[in-house]
Amino acid sequence: MPSPDPVYLRVAADLRRQILDGTLPPGSPVPSRVQITQHYNVGQTAARNALRLLTSEGLIEGRVGSGHYVRKQPDLTRLNRNLYSHERSHFAAEVEALGVKPEWKTSIGTASPEIAQRLLIRPGDQVTRTRYAMIVNAECLALTYSYEPGIVTPENHESAGHGVIARMSADDVRIDSVVEEVHVRAPSNSEVEEMELRTGSQLLVIERTHFSGNRPVETADILLPSDRFVLRYRLPVDEK
Repeated sequence: MPSPDPVYLRVAADLRRQILDGTLPPGSPVPSRVQITQHYNVGQTAARNALRLLTSEGLIEGRVGSGHYVRKQPDLTRLNRNLYSHERSHFAAEVEALGVKPEWKTSIGTASPEIAQRLLIRPGDQVTRTRYAMIVNAECLALTYSYEPGIVTPENHESAGHGVIARMSADDVRIDSVVEEVHVRAPSNSEVEEMELRTGSQLLVIERTHFSGNRPVETADILLPSDRFVLRYRLPVDEK
């Protein structure tokens, strides 16, 4: 019986198999639309859609005037999410160990409805917003946007080399828990441009919030390209 799948999906599946099993290694040319129509006995539309699908999956890339080539997959970096240190941000320490240079900029703004909900404040309330760009070899590897209620003076800010926990401890605010929620979303146009993301890329988003008791005192969005990072969680077991 004929397959109910669209023709282009069957073409894409066969080319995908060849890429993943190494028949078409990284850097090698992918069959052109004309070659696909002849080899698979399909039309130009099916050939074009198959190439578009593989491009959106990040398996191939188009080069102007040269056709499509198998894309070299970036090495995955594993980030351990199992410890929050009093001294400094575990995430920042781990990223800097990779040779990444953080660049930061702090500004005063107002809370959006989403940020207000996470900080248990009112939309429009004043917040300190800090944008961190993790730079390696002039490439933006990751972005973090941090929000705190009110105004945080620069000399007390994390940018001075102090993690959130240590900095707030100095102001007699004890952080006793950190909550992380992870989800995947499509990047905005500005994020695609700044992080030089491939077509069809997705972002891993870590929504991190520091709590003092039941009061959220800082919340942040950590943005990581999903094809470059793996989040590794090591969780203690309660032996009671």
